Amino acid sequence: MNGGVVDRQAIDVATFGMAGATRHTYADSRTFGNAYMHGEYKMPGGKLVVVDLDVRDGHLAGVQLSGDFFLEPDSALGTINHALEGQPEHATETVLAAAVHDALAADVMMYGLSPEAIAVAVRRALHEEPDA
Repeated sequence: MNGGVVDRQAIDVATFGMAGATRHTYADSRTFGNAYMHGEYKMPGGKLVVVDLDVRDGHLAGVQLSGDFFLEPDSALGTINHALEGQPEHATETVLAAAVHDALAADVMMYGLSPEAIAVAVRRALHEEPDA
């Protein structure tokens, strides 16, 4: 820990004996004491999808997607987080999934993950019921 910030690489090295490995984790760093919201969803036949976020002025902020899924290329993770940033906090699953889908290039491969699963995890982080 450095000034209240978690160094995820140091934890990886201490806990898992690895450094520099690409893995999708909770976040690269988090400040202790912030009230981030957390949502999880296990996609049927897929993997665990986790979203941590905050809400500022009625919009999603600090969005961090993680889980045990795979993305190719790795840069798609940042694209997804960016697509969700600024979305209205009361956006429907359909709107959130469309924002993710529209932001991704056609060559992005998602394994154990879908835009719809991400949207469910976001809604759960916001403690709202998924769309019927």
